[in-house]
Amino acid sequence: MGYVGVRIAPCVLCKLLSTDGTLKASCKTSRGLCLESVLMPMGWPRSLTLCASTQVGCAVRCRFCATGRRSCAQSLSGSEIAGQALRASSMLGPALRNGVTYGRIVLMGMGEPMLNYGAMVRAMAVVAACGLHGVRSARDITVSTSGIAPALYRLCRDMPVAIALSLHLHDGLARRLLVPCFSSAAVLSMVDSCFYYLRVGGAGRVTVESCLVRDISDRPSQANGMARSLARLACMVNLIPMNSIGGGVYSPPRCRCTAGFALAAAQGRSAIVPRIPRGLDVRASCGQLRA
Repeated sequence: MGYVGVRIAPCVLCKLLSTDGTLKASCKTSRGLCLESVLMPMGWPRSLTLCASTQVGCAVRCRFCATGRRSCAQSLSGSEIAGQALRASSMLGPALRNGVTYGRIVLMGMGEPMLNYGAMVRAMAVVAACGLHGVRSARDITVSTSGIAPALYRLCRDMPVAIALSLHLHDGLARRLLVPCFSSAAVLSMVDSCFYYLRVGGAGRVTVESCLVRDISDRPSQANGMARSLARLACMVNLIPMNSIGGGVYSPPRCRCTAGFALAAAQGRSAIVPRIPRGLDVRASCGQLRA
């Protein structure tokens, strides 16, 4: 393909275009793995954000996420990860490509990037060096993680990308209801690693993500606790109302609970930014990717 380290881009099996301009692509790799990527035209000057996958399935098994319902996780190679960026522009028609001035990549698709660390870092190094998908530097890359602290310390040294920490709940014991594979004592170590990342990483920035699940993580008391836990971490808190994934015992929050959570969380140092869902009609929004 002309780019060192990218031997082959995933083959696009089908594309679904949302009414809001979001494009979901189901792709197949040379190893026969099926994955999903999402392209989102956003902002002005107009940017194109690629939500890329690092695994097929996910071993973290978050209760509110369709990807975690797969029986096991299979890690993608560095070529397969970077190949999604290489393929992205070809997935768009000329009408959608017009006016796009630069690109961003968020590793928020299928899988936990930190459980495929080596391939993920190699892929993003190629993306940044070659300017794939219009990425100008590592600053245009965001790695979303459920909070594997040792990998965060390592990433700080290897590549100062932006970090999105999927915290959801400040109470470690309650967090295990939603993210069962983590110990109840892990929350403090996550916050400490993010504090270190900001202090030492320099170019990196940290966003804390909170998926609001009805009657579990959408309560103002949880928001107050999160504000206390993040008191020394100057960051943005991204509120993500749970999206419907069909079946299961968990539900999206009530609108009034979302507003109450935001009001309570705003008492801390962090900026509170609700996330606007994209691609709901083609099941391309947060937590809906499954392939």
